[in-house]
Amino acid sequence: MTKDEKRDDRLMFTLTVMFMFCLFGHNLNPDKPKSKEQREKEWLEGAIASIGKYDGPDPEAIDECLLWEEPAVKKTIKPAMVAQKKKKHRGRVTVTQYNPVVLQCDEDPLVTADNSKIDLKKLERGQIRWVAVSRDLLDKYSYGNIIELTVVKGNKRINGRYIVHDTMNPRFTNRVDILTPVGAPMDIWSDVKIRKIEEV
Repeated sequence: MTKDEKRDDRLMFTLTVMFMFCLFGHNLNPDKPKSKEQREKEWLEGAIASIGKYDGPDPEAIDECLLWEEPAVKKTIKPAMVAQKKKKHRGRVTVTQYNPVVLQCDEDPLVTADNSKIDLKKLERGQIRWVAVSRDLLDKYSYGNIIELTVVKGNKRINGRYIVHDTMNPRFTNRVDILTPVGAPMDIWSDVKIRKIEEV
């Protein structure tokens, strides 16, 4: 066997070993698989760490979900969420915009939560100024209430009065969503004063 043939054999052997390692090397994990207890402990620690960021379902409905029936989880997570729910409304909200389309509403986007019918022509002309409020604000601003929004900093084009006709997805809190024609410029305002004027 010549030198060149030996070199070729060694190269072929090296390439074969590298290929096999790439193909099956992911199974050569030296760590033992985690036990059920370890996985549950890590999940619980992650859940506790994320309490402050919670923006999920109504805490009153938690008992309906089997996940929350675990005593250790209820003891650590539920009180923090309930405290967050009871946080006092201070007359400042985040304001966003939405369009009357299926992707942003439901299968009947032209009918609001209080069964009002959206007239697209009037909406385009600016003749209807309607908003949806997050569910935590419904006690303070009910359907039919007139509210006044005042932007503290930034673009003030949304300043003015609106009528509450709709409700937002449960995952949002302390938020008002302005009904906007499709194609109109969209924006978000993080510090907006809100006050109730009167009932229609």
